[in-house]
Amino acid sequence: MYLFVEVIAVATLKDIAKACHVSVSTVSRVLNDDQTLNVSDLKRSNIIKTAQKMNYVKKHKNLRDKKHIAVVLWYDTNQEIEDPYYMEIRHGIEQQAKEKNIYIMTLYKQHDTYDYQALKDVDGLIALGKFTSEEVRAFKDKTNHIVFVDSVFEPTHYDSVVIDFDQAMDSLFNHIKQHAYQSIGYIGGYEPYTQQSSVLEPRANLLKHYLIKTNQYDAKHMHFGTFVSQSGYQLMQQAIQDGNVAGLYICANDSIAFGAIKALLENDMNIPDDVSIIGFNDIAQAAYIHPSLTTVKIHTSAMGKEALSSLLDRINDPDKIPIKKVLPTNLIVRQSSKKGAF
Repeated sequence: MYLFVEVIAVATLKDIAKACHVSVSTVSRVLNDDQTLNVSDLKRSNIIKTAQKMNYVKKHKNLRDKKHIAVVLWYDTNQEIEDPYYMEIRHGIEQQAKEKNIYIMTLYKQHDTYDYQALKDVDGLIALGKFTSEEVRAFKDKTNHIVFVDSVFEPTHYDSVVIDFDQAMDSLFNHIKQHAYQSIGYIGGYEPYTQQSSVLEPRANLLKHYLIKTNQYDAKHMHFGTFVSQSGYQLMQQAIQDGNVAGLYICANDSIAFGAIKALLENDMNIPDDVSIIGFNDIAQAAYIHPSLTTVKIHTSAMGKEALSSLLDRINDPDKIPIKKVLPTNLIVRQSSKKGAF
């Protein structure tokens, strides 16, 4: 006597995705009733019906299943290398994601735009830098879960992580007050939102207001280029050639400060006795150049971790009130500026 056993094949998500001509992630999100997924009702219905026909058995959700998160940078890859501030924030995100078993996809700007299709089916998005309203609308077409880092966009709708610029500049102003700097300058840049427009960044605005208030403002000591070492070098060289060198320069980032220091040393100027230099960010190289750089330390890794934490909270509770996280900074006094008691 023979026993015949009917074997019913059980479909996988991959089988359903192939049959419906969609991604596995889309199938998973439809079958888990993810209402934030941007997919037509017809396609959603087709996936569900196909799963039923193919005898799909839904598994209990594994808490270790990976979420797919996009990190979108307003820089291209070359700019990120030249100014590693955003790179260090990104590394903070990636470190936290690895610990939480989350898949991170990085999207850079290319030719002043993004490959928005690459954001298809992501669970959430971290927008790293400054973005236009048009860009944000394009992001929102892909996911409602967005967190901004280093900028605030519609704070009643979106979470954000920023540094306390007022506190950071106050620490610099306290340092200035402790020393008899004859003149104070700035080396920075305009922040480009598009190829056609740019804005003055907050460090320059706060410094300008402080110098006007204390009767120390001199426009010839305010220099603007881009946020890379070469720009800092060229602007300082020009100031030296013009005979308009201030006693102290606050630089918008450490990369600019490195370029300015190179120009001063090439012209046999002593740092900090002739000219003091202060940077911003405290990137890894700041402590090891000569002279070592006084700089405002921004906790970039913490910014990245807090951003991912905010995004996961948003994904788990889409209706929660948006939160703006403001992280403090520290002034690290090294050899490139005159020292004092703090």
